[in-house]
Amino acid sequence: MAGLELREADLSSNNFSEMPEAILVSTLQNLSITDNVMTKLPPTITRLQSLKTCNLEGNQLESTPLATPLSL
Repeated sequence: MAGLELREADLSSNNFSEMPEAILVSTLQNLSITDNVMTKLPPTITRLQSLKTCNLEGNQLESTPLATPLSL
């Protein structure tokens, strides 16, 4: 069996205070983690070269490690 490549993840409305590191894989292209209680993003999110969309609406983010400003 070939390795699986995670491309999309929807972790919305799970009351996460932190983004699960296990979800941050290099093949991830679309991430929705809306309506949680996160205040920050892990620095490792900047390594996701394939990430095209990242929806973070409904969180309490104070800052991000991303060079590109986010539209929240």
